[in-house]
Amino acid sequence: MKLLDLSKNCRRRWLAVGCFALVASSSVFAQAPQRPLTDADVERYLPRLRAEAAAFTKTVSEAREANTAMVSAIEESAKLQADLLEGRKDILEWLRGQSDQVLIPDGAAYSAECSRAITGERAGPTAVFTFGKESPYRDLLRRAASGDDAARDQFNTRRGEEETGKRSATAQATHDFVAGMLSFYRDRGFVEIEANRPITVTFLGSPDGRVSVTIWEANAYCGLLPLPNPHACSALPTGPLVEISLAGESGADAALAAGEEPSGVPDAAEKPDPDYERVRNALLLARMDADNPSALEFDIPPDAPPEVKAEIASIAADFAARKANVLVYKRHEAELAPILDALLELSGK
Repeated sequence: MKLLDLSKNCRRRWLAVGCFALVASSSVFAQAPQRPLTDADVERYLPRLRAEAAAFTKTVSEAREANTAMVSAIEESAKLQADLLEGRKDILEWLRGQSDQVLIPDGAAYSAECSRAITGERAGPTAVFTFGKESPYRDLLRRAASGDDAARDQFNTRRGEEETGKRSATAQATHDFVAGMLSFYRDRGFVEIEANRPITVTFLGSPDGRVSVTIWEANAYCGLLPLPNPHACSALPTGPLVEISLAGESGADAALAAGEEPSGVPDAAEKPDPDYERVRNALLLARMDADNPSALEFDIPPDAPPEVKAEIASIAADFAARKANVLVYKRHEAELAPILDALLELSGK
């Protein structure tokens, strides 16, 4: 590669910076030309190179397949969510198709509109049921549902006080009704996972681990949860409420969780071998140099300053070693080209 007839200052700047740019694209292989390659190097490490390339190819293939499956799962999950929210599919019917543990107590009334609202907010299909019962704190809950924060705070205070005192007759009736629902699920193998106060909410899991049931003592969508007012569920009775959903991740998350990690490189557990790294990197660089031999050709201007000539001399020695390595690569090109091309492609070089 001939230098253009530039001024001395420009030429010096090019020599000090530009020549190093010639090898910048392959700086990752900077240690490759520690000593020239030999045919014995290739013969010694060819099996390991072949195994490494095959392993990387397999790993990338598995990763691409996993990514395709993940994208498909996300698309299917988004379509399902849209179908459920827009009413093209019924939430309760869909849930029943996923597990035979979608069990509903007697007297439960399914609310499709409320179910769609909760499904949209939680990004997971959830069916909501009420029982036509009002809470002992109906008036406070109705006011809270209309946005009255004071009524919500008053409810929490009174409910907390009731926990430490004697229940009223209506509160006891509600308590007994909720206890009956808990018995319904426990008798069918559901296990209580968690219970919270002051408003009693109990979370249960089905025997097959597929279904989650939440039992509310009162309709928490009447201003007790930080949700928009009015909420699609706030018009339902203020008393006990049951939610049924699938346990665990959404469809897309489940696909990710189920995906296997790509296989590792077979020689990952082998002891480090600096000589193998040297040979591999030198061959990779030689493979690239073979496609662009002119990049290793340049002339030093006769009037270049001595310090620049010294710098260029070291680069010239490096280029000479790389030219010799290209000759070794060429002698084994039939076997090495597909191996090195795979490694270069997968590493993005």
